[in-house]
Amino acid sequence: MSKRVVLSDQSIPNYRGFYVDHSTLDMSRFEHNPILLYMHIRGEVHGKWEDWKFEGSQLTATPDFDTADPDSNKIAGKWERGYLKGASLYLYITDKTEFIQDEQGRVWMKHAQVWEASIVDIPGNQNSLSVTLFADGKQVDDEQVKAYMLSASKHADQELIPKNKKNNMSKIITNSVALAALTAYGLTNADSPEEVEGAVVKLSTALKAEQTAHGLEKTQRESLEKKLNEQQALQLNALLDQAVSDGQIMGDKRSDFEALGFDAAKKLIDGLPKKVSLGAQVVGQGGASVDPKNVEEFLKLSTEAQLAFKNGNPTAYTALFA
Repeated sequence: MSKRVVLSDQSIPNYRGFYVDHSTLDMSRFEHNPILLYMHIRGEVHGKWEDWKFEGSQLTATPDFDTADPDSNKIAGKWERGYLKGASLYLYITDKTEFIQDEQGRVWMKHAQVWEASIVDIPGNQNSLSVTLFADGKQVDDEQVKAYMLSASKHADQELIPKNKKNNMSKIITNSVALAALTAYGLTNADSPEEVEGAVVKLSTALKAEQTAHGLEKTQRESLEKKLNEQQALQLNALLDQAVSDGQIMGDKRSDFEALGFDAAKKLIDGLPKKVSLGAQVVGQGGASVDPKNVEEFLKLSTEAQLAFKNGNPTAYTALFA
């Protein structure tokens, strides 16, 4: 039978430096689905946790490995032989999660949600405790954890916020997410209204600069779009003018093609036949096209061909007798 393992010990800080308050842990998801993973890798379930319970300061459970799976059986063997000894809780930070500092200066994580527990290669302390934090679906890195710990409120017996005009500014940072954002702008002391205000000013300045940059980008984009639309309108008008001139479309159908836009209109027009002039249809004996270069050649044509050439090519006809 697998040996029992300590998943969490609230009497000992994890390797990140804070304590986990067992009395406020949300175990609802874990109770419904106590899956066992390896190194928190999603999609690779290697078993489940049996008989989990709180004993004194510890949360313990017994791993039940899926030995029918070769990979799971391999991990189970290393566990039973003592080559793997560590376990790690997957704690999810919700909008109810808080970090509270007690009288001894210890930072406690409260109201976290347990999603799963994993067998890990390197535990966080001597009781095989490691904690992996997640928020908004992503693993929380060390810098974010530092920000959360900086956001820790003082214990209830201490006055957290000085009674001055900057109280509201201090209250803002009791939210861990807000604190994480302000830390990026120089905040190191969550209890200092001056530092909070300074970080907020920097954040506000950066936000305004970002908004200005986006405004300029929008103006440039709109200007380019306007020029592009104007160019496309010119191209479309030229296309339709030529199509009407070539007899591919009738003048009263122009608006219909214009509504299609350049690309669609061009595709349709390219497939339409052009008007053929009467002069181009005049042929001589043997089917050759008739194109007299002088009066002598013109007079050699039949009367029918002469009339067709005159009507179909009035400019060329006039030039012959100029």
